[in-house]
Amino acid sequence: MSALFGKMGVHSNGQLTDVIDGATSPTKSVKKGSKKSQVRVFDPDGFRRRADCFCFRDKSRTEVLLVSSRNHAGEWTVPGGGLEPRESGAMTAEREALEEAGVKGEIDCRVGVYEILERKTRSEVYTMTVREEMECWRDNQEPEFRRQRKWFTVEDAIATLERRKPLNSKFLRAAVCLSHERTPDPPCSQHQHGGPCSSGIGSQTNDLLMTANGR
Repeated sequence: MSALFGKMGVHSNGQLTDVIDGATSPTKSVKKGSKKSQVRVFDPDGFRRRADCFCFRDKSRTEVLLVSSRNHAGEWTVPGGGLEPRESGAMTAEREALEEAGVKGEIDCRVGVYEILERKTRSEVYTMTVREEMECWRDNQEPEFRRQRKWFTVEDAIATLERRKPLNSKFLRAAVCLSHERTPDPPCSQHQHGGPCSSGIGSQTNDLLMTANGR
């Protein structure tokens, strides 16, 4: 494990630093002209707010669930999408895990935030411990796109994401690195009320922030 995670840019005590507290920021929303009439939510800086969810099979965090990409055939990605009005990042992560991967579970904590400047998106990243896998789920039942899901070892998932989603790859590496350096925190229940995690990996003082021009 140390060979896999030894080069992560984290402090020696396992803390990830720099936080953007988007969960309590005021937002504005506009209608998007799509078949789903999606409402896009923005933060005060004009970034579209999103959330991704790393769905782990259990607390050991040795396996993670990826889903097939809608836009790139044969590629795998992380469940995630835009916040809806009155949702917190954790609520969105939980919803996207159910809609895209067909799983339910406990949101453990927030790992951090990444920004894509080219797309002007700001995404919060959460981890979930899966408790239930649905036989049928929304994205798997769409006629034009039957999304698939697949369990990967963490090592294989990092390598797979690195090809098209390098920021997701780095965040997955960070999430697993911290889980092996620290005692796992209890599940955070505050996401039901729209608040950010206040302890452990999701602490507002321990978040990882990454910025990129692409993907």
